[in-house]
Amino acid sequence: MSDRPEAPLKAQLQRDAERAKRDLRQPGFSRQDYDRLLTLAGQTRKRLESCAMEAGERGRLAHCQRVLQDLLTLEEDSEAEVVRPTDSQVYLTGLEVGQLAHIVGQLAQSNGRWNPRVQEVVTGRDLAPAALADRRFRLQFLAMCRQAGLRPDPRAGGLDALMEVSGWRVGVAAEVVSDVPQIATVVRRASERLRAARVAGLIVLETTSIAWPERAILRVASDSTAVGEINRRVDDFLTTHRGAIGSSVDPNFVFGAVAVATIPTYNVSTRHVAFTMSFRIAALCPEKDPRYDRLVAFARQFEGLGGERG
Repeated sequence: MSDRPEAPLKAQLQRDAERAKRDLRQPGFSRQDYDRLLTLAGQTRKRLESCAMEAGERGRLAHCQRVLQDLLTLEEDSEAEVVRPTDSQVYLTGLEVGQLAHIVGQLAQSNGRWNPRVQEVVTGRDLAPAALADRRFRLQFLAMCRQAGLRPDPRAGGLDALMEVSGWRVGVAAEVVSDVPQIATVVRRASERLRAARVAGLIVLETTSIAWPERAILRVASDSTAVGEINRRVDDFLTTHRGAIGSSVDPNFVFGAVAVATIPTYNVSTRHVAFTMSFRIAALCPEKDPRYDRLVAFARQFEGLGGERG
């Protein structure tokens, strides 16, 4: 046997391969999760086809399927000639599959009024990543509204939707908040959209970036623990920034705020990864205001959804 040391490049490649193999076995996504997400993506593609819509081979759904297939390839062979996605890319891919599945499942219909907007986020054509994530979030919230038994109407001018709540017309203006200094600006923009449409309603804020600063999967003991922890984080957002939110809206047109966050969690007992969504609602009008009852009715519609997991 030769006493010559291994070539430095060969040794480094071997170490990298071993590290990649170990990384794939770390608590987090497993082969079962990749299989589950691929199945979900395939079911979503079939749903689109049944509604005479296409995912497109260069669309977002197809992209997610390729990433998941690459991860399965690496599960089989850590030395395969496949560039391993970063942990962040893996989490975002899982989140995107879950969002698209929810949107398509709730909003896509044969000749449906939502189909053009659904098609837009599924293909992602001509949209920058930030704009695509923003539009996907808006549709995901409206898919939640539909799931809760509400009937959002896309014919809403500059708003995301109009809904009827207890016989009242309510507008929805959704925006993404990426960091704390943006809050007042984003809230004013949402408020202005309602004022311009001359419709009183709700502002909906996507707060994942603020509620999930560590950008690492959360290890939890149970699904209920995951829901409780993420609810706590979103509640903290509303409690901490309620003054800034309230002072940035036009009270004539905004009577409530909904904060939403979606965070990946790892259940250590079941070894299962999920994306847990929390939505929390805050009143921006006094209880004596007649619109307060509309907000309560809206909140009750959502009670049955609890913390969404996908």
